[in-house]
Amino acid sequence: MAEKLHVVMLPWIAFGHMIPFYQLSIALAKAGIKVSFVSTPRNIKRLPEIPPGLADLVEFVEFPLPSLENDVLPEDGEATVDIPAEKIEYLKIAYDLLKHPLKQFIADQLPDWIIIDMMPYWMVDIARENKVSLIHFTVLCAAACVFLGHPERIAGDAQKRLTESTHMTSKPEWVDFPSSVAYRNDEAAGAFEGIYGENASGITDVERVTRIHNGCQALVVRSCAEFEGDYLNLFERLIGKPVIPVGLMPREKQERKQFTDGRWGEIFKWLDDQKPKSIVFVGFGSEHKLTKDQVYEIAHGVELSGLPFLWALRKPGWANDDRDALPLGFGERTSDRGIVCTGWVPQLEILGHPSIGGSLFHSGWGSIIESLQFGHVLILLPFINDQPLNARHVVEKGLGVEIEKGEDGSFTRDGVDKALKLAMVSVEGKSMREKASEAAALFGNLKLHQDFYIEERKKDMGPFQLNKWVQNFQLLLLLHYDETDTANRLVLTSGNFEIFDDILPTIVRQRELIGNQNSPPLFMLPQYPRQNFAARFSNMSAGVVELLEKILVFDPNRRVLQKRNEKGEKLRLQRCISEVQFQLFLMRAGIITSDRRSNLVVNGIGAQLTSTPSVFPPTPSLRNLLFSPNLELMAEKLHVVMLPWIAFGHMIPFFQLSIDLAKAGIKVSFVSTPRNIKRLPEIPPSLADLVEFVEFPLPSLDNDILPEDGEATVDIPAEKIEYLKIAYDLLKHPLKQFIADQLPDWIIIDVMPYWMVDIARENKVPLIQFSVFSVVAFVFLCHPECLVGDGQKRLRPSWKSMTSKPEWVDFPSSVAYRNDEAVGVFEGIYGENASGITDGERLSRILNGCQAFVVRSCAEFEGDYLNLFERLIGKPVIPVGLLPREKPERKQFTDGRWGEIFKWLDDQKPKSIVFVGFGSEYKLTKDQVYEIAHGLELSGLPFLWALRKPGWANDDRDALPSGFGERTSDRGIVCTGWAPQLEILGHPSIGGSFIHCGWGSINESLQFGHTLILLPFIIDQPLNARYLVEKGLGVEIERGEDESFTRDGVEKALKLAMVSAEGKSLREKASEAGVLFGNLKLHQDYYIVKFVDFLKKKKRNV
Repeated sequence: MAEKLHVVMLPWIAFGHMIPFYQLSIALAKAGIKVSFVSTPRNIKRLPEIPPGLADLVEFVEFPLPSLENDVLPEDGEATVDIPAEKIEYLKIAYDLLKHPLKQFIADQLPDWIIIDMMPYWMVDIARENKVSLIHFTVLCAAACVFLGHPERIAGDAQKRLTESTHMTSKPEWVDFPSSVAYRNDEAAGAFEGIYGENASGITDVERVTRIHNGCQALVVRSCAEFEGDYLNLFERLIGKPVIPVGLMPREKQERKQFTDGRWGEIFKWLDDQKPKSIVFVGFGSEHKLTKDQVYEIAHGVELSGLPFLWALRKPGWANDDRDALPLGFGERTSDRGIVCTGWVPQLEILGHPSIGGSLFHSGWGSIIESLQFGHVLILLPFINDQPLNARHVVEKGLGVEIEKGEDGSFTRDGVDKALKLAMVSVEGKSMREKASEAAALFGNLKLHQDFYIEERKKDMGPFQLNKWVQNFQLLLLLHYDETDTANRLVLTSGNFEIFDDILPTIVRQRELIGNQNSPPLFMLPQYPRQNFAARFSNMSAGVVELLEKILVFDPNRRVLQKRNEKGEKLRLQRCISEVQFQLFLMRAGIITSDRRSNLVVNGIGAQLTSTPSVFPPTPSLRNLLFSPNLELMAEKLHVVMLPWIAFGHMIPFFQLSIDLAKAGIKVSFVSTPRNIKRLPEIPPSLADLVEFVEFPLPSLDNDILPEDGEATVDIPAEKIEYLKIAYDLLKHPLKQFIADQLPDWIIIDVMPYWMVDIARENKVPLIQFSVFSVVAFVFLCHPECLVGDGQKRLRPSWKSMTSKPEWVDFPSSVAYRNDEAVGVFEGIYGENASGITDGERLSRILNGCQAFVVRSCAEFEGDYLNLFERLIGKPVIPVGLLPREKPERKQFTDGRWGEIFKWLDDQKPKSIVFVGFGSEYKLTKDQVYEIAHGLELSGLPFLWALRKPGWANDDRDALPSGFGERTSDRGIVCTGWAPQLEILGHPSIGGSFIHCGWGSINESLQFGHTLILLPFIIDQPLNARYLVEKGLGVEIERGEDESFTRDGVEKALKLAMVSAEGKSLREKASEAGVLFGNLKLHQDYYIVKFVDFLKKKKRNV
């Protein structure tokens, strides 16, 4: 972000609020935004220190808390933790008095934005008076926001009609999906009083929130679409304003070196001696004061469980001393397996220790995030505010167990014992532990939450980017130490660049991996046997080899990434069983990050490498280094067979998914026919050992019914596609033998090869269906009961049933076909064809026979539909991201016809040109091409049209209206034949895409933020068009009842999308969509990683 924005942050003075506000402040500062964090002096002193590298961007602004008469608040009582519960209402009075100095502060500073918490309702007027935009940042989860924050329930007459018993103990009527999130009777009474009850401040909490919601421009939530997509979407619909998730803001685990001595040194040594995932961490924070009975029942339950534990217990006010805080003799009876710590505890460092396996706590949202960040199963004992809602939410997700309570809210030692055993050791709790462990990939993904949800951060020293040489983390950066250089220089092995730093003496002295912001980390190297190491890295001195081996080693027998302490002893650091996990370790250690183009960035170096270093002849990949036999790392070598339908709109996404899987170390056999394989992109050289093209000739049919060399739908007239299906089905015979010989781990198929279900079953190979369509289209078309049989007769009796929202779509949607579209699609799915099986029957058999459904989509764009489709089919529905493609370099187009075209594009204004492209699958008629041409001409807009010469045209000139080229030559170009579409779309002069609404073309256009002009024709295209219009990302060209369109309709849509004031919102939303659709890191590193994890974990269970 080049713009120097200034944001003022104003949290409520409770540490459960101030800490997330502080974390968001730091994240914004990393993105180059100046932040003024406002609070009281004592609270600011208790916050973490500002990182030195951000000291110029984050400013603590102190305003003394105004005093009240009669000393109603204790001295130095500046936060809820300092105040008895019954006096919090007076703290609100003092807090509200801060509006006076803050009014002057805002007037003086005039920041760009003010971000406030749930209490300072008076900031709405201050912001309005100073014309400063306002955001409400809620530290609650989205599920709690939805439950508590419906605008009609929090104030006014609608709220008066609702009572505690009817609206807080069951799922609210506005939650239109399954949910168990609600209060129990005893919880509801307290929550209702706290929200709606009068207090000494003169304004209820709900009135505060109402005024803030009404006065803010947007709401920001500490959440992410991957975990709470349904609730985020619903909350935005409810309040009618942007709801922006800023990620879960996981905190980076601190180094342990400060705990090597003293009491905490001893505790961490004890933790080191425990078995992995064996210990329960018990911690209930400081806000809710536990009674003596509650503390004692927890203690007795922990004792009964027999489990090892570490309990962070704040000494209660009712206890005379630390011993009085626990049952008599508890410490002695559990001393062999547990520790109780009173006072301050390094909670994040504890939770990050590998011996911790579960967390027993109050269900605060911040504590949930910290626990799941490390994959700990949750034992939940909620008390106040949002805690009960959070507990129901995570239990519903299968991530924890809630301790049983009586109708009065009491719990027993036996209930604590039962929940602890279920979560930590019982067979019944295995699924819970596995799900919690899997959740760490999401909750602990610093890259996702910091770089995607928060703007990609700026680095003080600038990134050292290794360009295409190390895309997708495929290479380790190696440095060597010039021992003859007294300046202790670290020199790149290429010899082209020198990096001066004092880091090497620091490494030698500390004998540890550098991972803090003050000492930029530079390298990491696995241990090789000395002879192999020397042979591979012959130009590195023996001294640097010895040095590196002292710093970091791999233990191949235990498959654990380790480092050494000062005595040379190995320390467990983190399990490392896959390339992906190793990459995550490198990122968490601060050694590498990545830019939005998936290039490796080594932190802390301000130069750019342009040549391959001489140390690698040829360059090995990170995968090859990590999976070398010398290392014996047990990363699973999965083998996947990919079988797409022979249409390029299907084969290309299958190829893209194959490449992404290979980048994750999975072997892929891509099956198709010889001519189709020749027309696919080349396999990247670095992945040649992992991706194999497997050719099977397309069986011939009698009477030469298919044209010679006709191996894909693009080669075949539409009326003969049914015969192509016959030939395709004959591939089952050679494929049956191929699968029997190969016995792959998984088979991934498309919508056509229903016969692969039997082949997979016979060979006991699990099967996945991969859809190249949007989830929206699959939800509409492929309800399992509407494809065949009686269900189809009931749900889809005729084409008319396809002209309105299906009954199973339980949220607002305009996605449906128009009459004439529905006729063609209905016939295509349910109509008989020469292959002897309808497309609906093919889909039905595949959906019934597969173990999972994979789709080219993401939760951020189609979250509601993803969740719904999983409910419909009753099987895992796994988004693999949008599979955006990296834009190729332009150097190949410097000469010739395309060189001239790109020079012309360079001369055009940014975002001014319409790209027109309708692909090759659907053959446009002469009337359609001519109306498009006349519409373009009437619009007066500059354009670049990639036009495949139609079969009805005698030559290129005949393909367009007479004189069209001459009349538009000053502002447009028509290209017949092949066009480099991705390079064109990536050019800054392109501003809009005039397309047929194929899902692949939509993805390519929105990847670069282009507004869409939509002219759908067949199959899923009309459904995609309706969805995009609903999302505000494009305009559909008007049509008559017979589906004809006119030049005037084309002109009108083009002007609306590209230049008119009415279309400004379209252009802005499309530009914003580019952040999501073009985020290579999100789609490649996050969604693909999740899919790979599924493949590895589930293959033996299927």
